[in-house]
Amino acid sequence: MSASAARSALASSGNGVRKALINSLSTPLVTSFAGAQALWWPCASASPSIYILFIPGNPGLCAWYTQYLSCIYNSHALKGKVEILALGHRGHAPLPSGAGNTIFGPNENQANAAARGERTGLADQIRHKVQVVDAIRTILPKRQAAVTQNGTSSLLAQNGKPEGQEPCTKLILLGHSIGCYIAVETLKARPDSIDGVHMLFPAIANVGKTPNAKKLRLLVHPLLPSLMLSLPLLFLSLLPACVVFFLTRIVTRQSHMAARTTADLLLTPGAVLNCIKMAREEFRDVGEIKPDTVKAIQTFTRRSDPGVIRTYWGETDGWAPTWLRDEVSEQLGLQEERLPPTIGKRLSRARSFSVSQAHKVLSSAASSAGSVLTTRSNKTSSDPSIQRQQQAQHLPSASPRKRTRPFHMRTASASRSIDGSIIIQPPANFTDDDETENEALALVLDGDTGGDGGSIMLTKASETGALARGAKDAKGVLTNTICEMGIPHAFCLNHGVEMARITAHWIKSDHL
Repeated sequence: MSASAARSALASSGNGVRKALINSLSTPLVTSFAGAQALWWPCASASPSIYILFIPGNPGLCAWYTQYLSCIYNSHALKGKVEILALGHRGHAPLPSGAGNTIFGPNENQANAAARGERTGLADQIRHKVQVVDAIRTILPKRQAAVTQNGTSSLLAQNGKPEGQEPCTKLILLGHSIGCYIAVETLKARPDSIDGVHMLFPAIANVGKTPNAKKLRLLVHPLLPSLMLSLPLLFLSLLPACVVFFLTRIVTRQSHMAARTTADLLLTPGAVLNCIKMAREEFRDVGEIKPDTVKAIQTFTRRSDPGVIRTYWGETDGWAPTWLRDEVSEQLGLQEERLPPTIGKRLSRARSFSVSQAHKVLSSAASSAGSVLTTRSNKTSSDPSIQRQQQAQHLPSASPRKRTRPFHMRTASASRSIDGSIIIQPPANFTDDDETENEALALVLDGDTGGDGGSIMLTKASETGALARGAKDAKGVLTNTICEMGIPHAFCLNHGVEMARITAHWIKSDHL
């Protein structure tokens, strides 16, 4: 079933029929919006609790993030409650053939215009995302003011619902890299339509001063496309798509899906040049954080129904070095927050391709027939004992305890936290005679977190609960989390599952 046919069927169906239709679909559905490729994961409910609009980095191809977004969509915490629309950048990816609408016109016309570089700059991409937010809010329940008995207006009634309406669907912007900057600018344009902004490896300030930007100065030079890229791109366009895909897979060692997406980028007319044009504008225009940005974010997080803004940074990131991360955190007033131990475990291996080799990709395309990207590996210890030591570093520090009276496991209770871990706690009537405050110990059993399956961690129940509730208690507060797992900036290529676990944890805690 095509995306357009699916939309028509879902719009005219009841909840039961809608759920059956969605279960029969192969998600994501490939569609488009105003000349940009989009991937859609529809919700079984006509009014989902959460609607996620995902904005990719540059290049803006959503297919690279398919595994990541599918894991969020199918996560235990969010399944059946979330709808996801991943919207690429105009002119960066091929559009579905024979599709379009009466407002924006046929996709063929949109693709031809994008190939000529029309409406593909950074400012154009921001306006494009604002249009999408407006479109989403026309079909989903909106936050509306309700007049109270004393004549004042409030956004929500005490039960959390607009008076006389169904519960509001929360709209969350989820961005990666420069997509975070686009998300912030979209928030500034439509603050009342958005409930949260989650930023992954954000590139929101001084992009042109970062180490990676300095390495790519030559690639984004205005004269480069006409002098150096014309012949390599022409040569690639003459090769069969299967050959370009095969060579891309060999050169990059990417997965099947990622290599196919990279090949689509190389074969889409004008796509590479549009990416370079957008990067050049990023280096030039994304500078110091502006006062109106700080004010907009402060207003967003301090309103009557406070919004949530979260940032997740890499330990070593060529697009956001430590000095830049600290500078942004200070300017925006970000408060540091760490992930629960069972989520924030260090990976045994982290791998991504090096953006510093991008100029070699294009310059050697004619001679090597498709050398497009390079990869590199960053390895950490895979020894289970070392991993357990690393996990222990993530546990909250605790002062030495005196003797604690044991309790019988048959009288204990077990519960599963939002991150999938199992917490075993003493019964409610258990007391500790040696402590002025009863802080029972909880046993946290490590679930499917990508580490060695037999690890068991012991921590206080109060601390475990605080970690699990941390994001929930931080509503209206800007948070700053530094990756301690070894996930690289280009997480979508090899670490979509791990990043999805983190994102689902945040969204569940903040918005449900």
